[in-house]
Amino acid sequence: MNVLSTCPLCSSSEITPFLKTSDFSITREEFEIFTCRQCTFKFTQPQPPPEKLGSYYNSEEYISHSDTEKGIIAKLYQYVRRITVKSKIRLLNRYSPKGKLLDFGAGTGFFVKNAMVNHWSAVGIEPEEKARIIAKEKNGVTIFKPDEMDTLEKEKFQVITLWHVLEHVVNLHETIEKFHNLLKPGGWLFIAVPNHLSWDSKVYERYWAAWDVPRHLWHFNPIAMRLLMAKHNFYIINKHPLWFDAFYVSMLSEKYKHGKTRLLSGALRGLISNLIAVANTNLCSSVVYVLKKG
Repeated sequence: MNVLSTCPLCSSSEITPFLKTSDFSITREEFEIFTCRQCTFKFTQPQPPPEKLGSYYNSEEYISHSDTEKGIIAKLYQYVRRITVKSKIRLLNRYSPKGKLLDFGAGTGFFVKNAMVNHWSAVGIEPEEKARIIAKEKNGVTIFKPDEMDTLEKEKFQVITLWHVLEHVVNLHETIEKFHNLLKPGGWLFIAVPNHLSWDSKVYERYWAAWDVPRHLWHFNPIAMRLLMAKHNFYIINKHPLWFDAFYVSMLSEKYKHGKTRLLSGALRGLISNLIAVANTNLCSSVVYVLKKG
């Protein structure tokens, strides 16, 4: 396990423990969330070495990589995913003309497939072999390995998307720099991440499902995101809520906290979180950051 002594965002040594939590979905191992007093960035400690990270995804409980529909929460996830993919495509079309698209952390290729159906020239990058196999066999798309990213042509992509992926990326700064190199001048970067300033995160505390340690290495808020992206010459143009995430995260958090599925309680708390965030996107459970290459 790797222990960080300075903030990965601003390099400050003023880092302190913030919260103890556990890998509730797979291993039950305990981890800590640390926070930086200087820039407010939060990160998981200790962090598994890259060669061991894959074992924390190797479970049907990790739905985006297994495509399972076992259990009511998994069924709800799949149902909502089919709805939200349409809104994601509409969001891209709102900001950018159609062209070449790279979906980083493509999982089983569901978004890539739908982008292609909507006339984007889409490809994906995904580190997990099992997910790449499902992408090919179930969704009929080819997803590349991360080490093949360097073979892609520079400044050829109109859009790069990361749907709940940046929080998983090991080499954070190096990867964002690669995005900058791959995008055309004035290209667009769409990043969806959980937001630890949300009401549901405060209510569930250590049981908040979007901590998702140790798979989530980094934990963002709007301030930290702005600072991180500015370091790599990306600038936030807009922020959009992902309303369904508050419901899904709250339902899963109820399961982690009480040991059983409590759909009504989770749905109610998801609704409250969204109502609080209506007036302020900075308080949404999950935020899509729309960024432009500078």
